[in-house]
Amino acid sequence: AKIIGKIEILSWQGKFGVVAAVYIATRNPVFGNRDATGTTRNMNETSRETPDMKQGTILVTDDNPDVRETTCLMLQKLGWQALEATNAAEALEILDSRSGIDILLSDVVMPGGRSGYDLARELSQRENAPRVLLVSGYPDQPGFGDAASGDVVPLLQKPFTMSRLQEALSDLMQDS
Repeated sequence: AKIIGKIEILSWQGKFGVVAAVYIATRNPVFGNRDATGTTRNMNETSRETPDMKQGTILVTDDNPDVRETTCLMLQKLGWQALEATNAAEALEILDSRSGIDILLSDVVMPGGRSGYDLARELSQRENAPRVLLVSGYPDQPGFGDAASGDVVPLLQKPFTMSRLQEALSDLMQDS
């Protein structure tokens, strides 16, 4: 798939750090189908990239709205229906009120007193609970579970590519 966009890298003399901004094409009902340069794209051009077959439903739980939205867009491109929750409490409300959620994809570190580990632990006690894939931006974050029993929740490191996300989801579906 071809992605239209641009990258801007900014730095200031005498200051520490660099700001990098990545602009990618968007399909947004408010802004229309515009790429990073503001050019309107043909709707048929983007619809060919979306798989016809739905894989299932994934609940994405992350307190960062940009990460959550980007992850949902990746999942939709991969053929999944994506639901969103901003924290563990909201995720549990959605899981309690909806059936048919196949996977919980949750950030490990979130505000509100409950982590992704806490969510995984709580779901492990439930019957017919969705599979769990944890994600973390901290490189030394361990996986979760009991390695001796083989009951381990996989951990995907952020940032991740769409192909790495697809690989992690495929592994998760095969292991269950």
